[in-house]
Amino acid sequence: MLEARIAALEGQLSDAQTELQRAHERFELILTAPNEGIWEWDPRSKALNLSARLLSILGFPENTLHTTSDHWLAMVHPDDRDLYQTTLIDHLKGYSPHFEAQYRVRGPDGTYRWCLARGIARRDPKTGQAVRMVGSIGDTTILRESIGALQKSTLRFGLLLQMVPSAILAVNDQGLLEAFNRKAEALFDMAAGRVLGLPIEGLASQLLSPQEARRFDCAIATARSTRTLQEVVLRHPQKDGPGRVIAWTLAPLDGPLAPSAEPGGACGLIALGVDITHHANTEQTLQQARAELESIVAERTQALRQAIAEARQASEAKSAFLANMSHELRTPLNAIIGFSEMMAAEMFGSLGHAKYLDYAETIHNSGSHLLAIINDLLDVSKVEAGKFDLFPQHVDLQPLLADCHRLIGQRLKDAGLDCAFSLAEQIPQAYVDPLRLRQVMLNLLSNAIKFTPPGGQIGVCVRPGQKSQGGVCITVHDSGIGMDEDGLLRALEPFGQIDSPQARKHGGTGLGLPLSKSLIELHGGRFELTSSPGQGTQVHLWLPSQGQQATN
Repeated sequence: MLEARIAALEGQLSDAQTELQRAHERFELILTAPNEGIWEWDPRSKALNLSARLLSILGFPENTLHTTSDHWLAMVHPDDRDLYQTTLIDHLKGYSPHFEAQYRVRGPDGTYRWCLARGIARRDPKTGQAVRMVGSIGDTTILRESIGALQKSTLRFGLLLQMVPSAILAVNDQGLLEAFNRKAEALFDMAAGRVLGLPIEGLASQLLSPQEARRFDCAIATARSTRTLQEVVLRHPQKDGPGRVIAWTLAPLDGPLAPSAEPGGACGLIALGVDITHHANTEQTLQQARAELESIVAERTQALRQAIAEARQASEAKSAFLANMSHELRTPLNAIIGFSEMMAAEMFGSLGHAKYLDYAETIHNSGSHLLAIINDLLDVSKVEAGKFDLFPQHVDLQPLLADCHRLIGQRLKDAGLDCAFSLAEQIPQAYVDPLRLRQVMLNLLSNAIKFTPPGGQIGVCVRPGQKSQGGVCITVHDSGIGMDEDGLLRALEPFGQIDSPQARKHGGTGLGLPLSKSLIELHGGRFELTSSPGQGTQVHLWLPSQGQQATN
């Protein structure tokens, strides 16, 4: 019987200990969540007990500390001791229902941390004297630093609000003005003290024209009700001038930082006004200048169209003239060339004197030269008029170049020069007009012979084109007198000739290179000319290998 009673009591004791442990854990959790520790103080003996959590918060080893209130007072910052003691004594005397004070406590490293101490005294029922005090202490250092930073930020924001060169108005969710900076005072000609706390809608009607006030109030109402950014440009009147043009941006304030008075209700807003008077005046001036410019452009365009029409007529007249003249000149020239050739060959008998043979040959050569010039002029005219017809086909370059070499063979011999032809293996066929390519090659080889001194080198190199473009590349190079940059530009202009003794010696019309370049580009190819004085000249012809004829 006794053993059963003892076992029951032991079970009850175990349950009580378990419940006590749970209560202790709940109590520790409750104190840990707000980051606070417990203290207990006997006012009579001045014994002070600090919990491990409180010691940890202050940076001391986490063991319960038994100390005295005098020792604790020595740890309080000297500037905070009077407030701490006064607040504690008032509570001990019953002047306040509970003890609460914020002060700084020195940690083990010598630095001070802000603490918030709360407590309450248990009193003797008979005497009312405090016999025991318990409470908590939490570290508020970070909170105090945050509050200080917020205060500094608020101060800086206030200074910035006054320093910005734009007018700023702040409206709360009731539509009342809460901020009105100095720029706004100057713009509205009204002190902030007169308008703060007043409805924003009524302000506009007092300071703006009725039409502008309605526009301003409408933009504000829309921004607050729809919570969308609104922009409006207004003209603000001034006593001593035509007024200022202000661009207002109305930004609604809604959400956690500025909650509405009620769900779905109107919210506060920030109004930023930027003076764009100079910009508006400049824009007006620009509009006037634009109108004047458009008028001038229209006049010039009309004049240009007329000039283009006249130039087209002149070009057509030139083309017609050249076509007629070429026909009129070719007929007698062909007769001169033909008869002089017959005379030089003495087809109908001897001419008698040997001088007549020289004269006949001279007449033949001069006529042939003049006919070549006429043909070049006519070709250039057709190219410029866009009426030059090509008849491209797939051409094997080796026999074409061999034919060119044969045609210039005597000239090479007379000039004391040699021309080396180099063809790479597996050269694709070029898609060109063979007659015009032969004309280009003879022009280039003639120039090379003309500007290369005796003993120099002339060469023709044929190789496949670039992989990205395909086709064929023909390079004609010589070791002649060469040209500088200005000479290159002049050489590619119609009738352009470089100024050198060699050029003056041989003469020419200056049509060979420009015509050759135009013919290559008409094929859809590319013509590149490089040269250096005393280093010779290189001409690269990039020719298509299939139907890539230019449409221009």
